[in-house]
Amino acid sequence: MSLRLGRILGFPVEIDWSWFVIFVLVAWAIKDGLLVRFAPGYYPPGLLIAAGIVGGLLFFASLVGHELAHCYIARQKGVPIAGITLFVFGGVARMKSEPDFPGDELRMALAGPIFSIVTSAFLYLVWGAQILPQIWGELVRYLAIANLAVAVFNLIPAFPSDGGRALRAIVWSWTGNLQTATRVAAGLGQAFGWVLVFVGIFRLLMLDWGGIWFILIGLFLQNAAQAALQQVQWRRAMRGLSVRDLMRPSPIVLPPDISLETAVHDYFLREPTEILPVVGEGRVMGTVSVQSLRSVPYAQWTSTPVTAVMSEVAADSFVDPDEDAWTALSNAAGKGDAPLLVVDSEGTLVGTVSEEALARQIQLRMHISA
Repeated sequence: MSLRLGRILGFPVEIDWSWFVIFVLVAWAIKDGLLVRFAPGYYPPGLLIAAGIVGGLLFFASLVGHELAHCYIARQKGVPIAGITLFVFGGVARMKSEPDFPGDELRMALAGPIFSIVTSAFLYLVWGAQILPQIWGELVRYLAIANLAVAVFNLIPAFPSDGGRALRAIVWSWTGNLQTATRVAAGLGQAFGWVLVFVGIFRLLMLDWGGIWFILIGLFLQNAAQAALQQVQWRRAMRGLSVRDLMRPSPIVLPPDISLETAVHDYFLREPTEILPVVGEGRVMGTVSVQSLRSVPYAQWTSTPVTAVMSEVAADSFVDPDEDAWTALSNAAGKGDAPLLVVDSEGTLVGTVSEEALARQIQLRMHISA
């Protein structure tokens, strides 16, 4: 689940719910750090809390800037970006495709850390100039340290971090093979993740509760490396495929004039899906989900038409049958059980594609070609 902030410099930005955890921790750490720095009673608690909140927001802005730097270089190199998502361990720019050349990958990977380093240097200069009141100057110093830490953490050669992508670019340049480079970088990323897990366990055995963060970050890196490797394999398996190759033609659809009872017994119970489109005269009118059915008392199902609980279909749920298959999978990601609706140039529904169906098809193709 994520919260959409809108577009910044043309790129969609979302905040995953887990990001609020790190925001609260950063704001609290800044507030407590300033409290220790200036001693209790030196500044009113309200001012310290305000400084913590402002610091958390500025840190958030610097993370967005870090990811925007990646996106800017990606745009210059012709790599489409689906958007930016901030979560508990930082942020990620979601690319719809891989860069064509290792040099482009290297520039994209290093753009974020360079932004964070430049931001840190600028904030250190502001702090050193002593042009701000003491408490705000100290806040600037904290943010300078935080941005430097972000740069250093991201430069760790653990794919899919920025450092791991830079390593992949170098191996790719040496071998000339993106698949091989991804396996090498992902393998190192997984190994580094397990090292952090074991370090975290050791620290916990020494009664150092900070080891929990090592374990969480290590597991995150290990899983992210595995997911990134699988993503590259999927892209390779889908090379040259269109939505038409993977869609389900003549899909099960709900007529707009049937009742909820008919929809349940004649459609949902025969079709293993949580959401079905409502179609009248070949045109998609909306979708009905199992969840929406539950909002109507069972006694009213026979007298309630499906259009009464129908939801509007988002524009990005429609795809062209000739669209690239990987692009379709990127669009399906995060939609849960909601299918992609394949419509032709006249707006007529000709098929559906679900994330589950795509995954099943690609796994089958990977096994056949193995």
